[in-house]
Amino acid sequence: MEGDALAWFQWMHSNHQLLSWTGFLNALETRFAPSMYEDPQGSLFKLCQTSTVREYQTQFETLANRITGLPPQFYLSCFISGLKPAIRREVQAFQPLTLNQAISLAKLQEDKSLDNRSTTHLNRPSSSNSNSTSFKPTLSVNPPKTIPTKRLSPAELNDRREKGLCYNCDDKFIPGHRCKRQFHLLIVEPEYSPDNAENLSMVVSQTEPLTIQTTPQDTEPPQISLHALMGHTIPQTLRVLGHIRKQPVSILIDSGSTHNFIQDRVVKQLGLSTDPAGSFQVLVGNGEELQCSSMCSNVSLSLGPHTFSVDLFVLPLSGAELVLGVQWLKTLGPIVTDYTQLTMSFSYQGQVVNLVGQPKVGPEESSVHQLERLVATNAIAEAYHLHLVPASSPTTPPSTLPEITKLISQYSLLFSPPTHLPPQRPLDHKIPILPNSAPVSVRPYRYPHFQKQEIEAQIREMLNTGLIQHSSSSFSSPVLLVRKKDGSWRFCVDYRSLNTITIKDRFPIPAIDELLDELYGTQWFTKLDLRSGYHQIRMNPADVHKTAFRTHQGHYEFLVMPFGLCNAPSTFQSVMNTIFEPFLRQFVIVFFDDILVYSPSLELHLHHLEQVFDCLLQNQFHLKQSKCSFAQNSIEYLGHIVSIEGVGADPEKIKAMLLWPAPQTIKQLRGFLGLTGFYRKFVCNYATIAAPLTDLLKKDAFCWTEKAQRAFETLKTAMTEAPVLALPNFNEDFIVETDASGTGMGAVLIQQGHPLCYYSKLFCPRMLTASTYVRELCAITSAVKKWRTYLLG
Repeated sequence: MEGDALAWFQWMHSNHQLLSWTGFLNALETRFAPSMYEDPQGSLFKLCQTSTVREYQTQFETLANRITGLPPQFYLSCFISGLKPAIRREVQAFQPLTLNQAISLAKLQEDKSLDNRSTTHLNRPSSSNSNSTSFKPTLSVNPPKTIPTKRLSPAELNDRREKGLCYNCDDKFIPGHRCKRQFHLLIVEPEYSPDNAENLSMVVSQTEPLTIQTTPQDTEPPQISLHALMGHTIPQTLRVLGHIRKQPVSILIDSGSTHNFIQDRVVKQLGLSTDPAGSFQVLVGNGEELQCSSMCSNVSLSLGPHTFSVDLFVLPLSGAELVLGVQWLKTLGPIVTDYTQLTMSFSYQGQVVNLVGQPKVGPEESSVHQLERLVATNAIAEAYHLHLVPASSPTTPPSTLPEITKLISQYSLLFSPPTHLPPQRPLDHKIPILPNSAPVSVRPYRYPHFQKQEIEAQIREMLNTGLIQHSSSSFSSPVLLVRKKDGSWRFCVDYRSLNTITIKDRFPIPAIDELLDELYGTQWFTKLDLRSGYHQIRMNPADVHKTAFRTHQGHYEFLVMPFGLCNAPSTFQSVMNTIFEPFLRQFVIVFFDDILVYSPSLELHLHHLEQVFDCLLQNQFHLKQSKCSFAQNSIEYLGHIVSIEGVGADPEKIKAMLLWPAPQTIKQLRGFLGLTGFYRKFVCNYATIAAPLTDLLKKDAFCWTEKAQRAFETLKTAMTEAPVLALPNFNEDFIVETDASGTGMGAVLIQQGHPLCYYSKLFCPRMLTASTYVRELCAITSAVKKWRTYLLG
């Protein structure tokens, strides 16, 4: 960094405001990035050349770099329309297809103009010496053969049309006419400078001259504006509803299009007959050419009670199904159009016709089926994916049921912060170590300056609340700070060295699937979260000295169970199972500090909550109300969404999968497969889909290929389509369906027609060579072993 950026960084760093990389990037963007209120797209549309082409190119590219989502044709049209008139006309004559071609032509034309000025200056006679010799440029003997360019003004164009003369040559125009000489025909329209030219389509359709080719069907070549082609609605267009053969069609009335056009798909749907029109080009305002070879003649079009006979050229349109251009508008005579109110009035067959345009349609929610249908018909101009984020107060429980509010107020002591140490219990945490083990003593880490203040503040708080005390123990472990999701710091002690000499506790941790299986028939759920759950369990007095840790300020030890000890999860689960033993699998399941209370009815649920609250109060545990969810019909628990309908994947986890970038290392690939593998029971044939990815985990096999990328994207898609699985009812029969292919097997556990779980795996090399019967048998036996506990009831 240098200059203003360096000064800003030094000031932010000295004031401890750069606490993380993400925070640094956000602060950097806020300070130096362009304002969010700037409109680079609008500035690009207004940009005009005022100096050299090179300087104009620099300004154009600076604005274009800040815009995404526009097609290349828009940038091409925008660049050409901003050039000086003299340069713009010459560039358009060559019909550049890309932006780079247009830039090169503009530079050449500018250089040519400069050369002409220099030559004119040399050839001009001096005013001070009338006898000076005039210099004349030397002409080449063999000039290059170029196609001449003929310019026609609108008046000349009308004159030739009235006399029936060809636009290119002076011969009489008849069907099948071919010019003896080739010309670049340029129709030069008067310059038009609207007060507010923010819309690209408006500028292109009204101000840019078009290079055209004459056609034998009509003396005026067809042209179509960008907004008509792309289906965009802007103030210069009217969109009305009409009928052809009693079928509704969306009509765009557009003065920027010379002819009438109809979407090829609509022609097929309505069964309209087409006539050959000869293959010719329809030019778009951005220079693009579209092929048109057929037309529908004398089509009966109904606009309200009025019927018109129109000829329509068949063209692949987007958005609008039919475009009525100048070909139709000039037959109506005087027209009064109000683009503010989107109305059009004219006289037709002695009657006044009033057309009212449809207002611009706002965003509409679309189902997957509707989206697929719109994509198939090429009828989407813009589409957005929206994700609903529920807003909840950090201090107010999600449920507002008066019964729940009353219950919480009755047990207000349960939701208040503890004011003293938890009581001694029979299951206080112990740290048994291996015999003849020396005391662990690890020197403290070095911390950044701003972290020292945070460590000192948290030490003071824990001393004041009695969680720690000063120590003279021979044990010592280092301290580090870990950033939480909310931006605050979590105080952690690195007990890895102590854990290596600790005798491990083998208390069973419950399996998540087994816990969820208990929820069949439940309609009401409450999730309870303990306030700093580990700190609500005391350390065994004989083991307090083993928890000692050192900071830059002193030596301390925990009186409560700290985070980071290897046996802490087992101790915590043991305490929870002990105090809730009468309620487990009746209406309570516990996974560490996540307590779920479930009931089939609200009345029974309130009674269950009272029993759980009494139990927690009796054992002097405290809950954190902001993290609790009360009396919900659907709730997130252990990475799943549980409801009366069954169990589904957590949308936040699915979102993380969709945003996961393509892995660049084996470690990143393992992380992705670990996240998706957590939900593999929701995906049919997961093993087969992920096979190209799991193959990359083999030794020296990591090489990201197109096959791996396809599997990566397919697995993401499969996760987004994961169904809601039913919960098992052990009073009903289970059905197992299996299948085997040449590479693996798959199975599904079903009850009452709803899937409960999917299972799949790849065959080993020996099984790959086995017969079809053996592979099918292997699939059956594997599925029975997998779901044996369900099938036995």
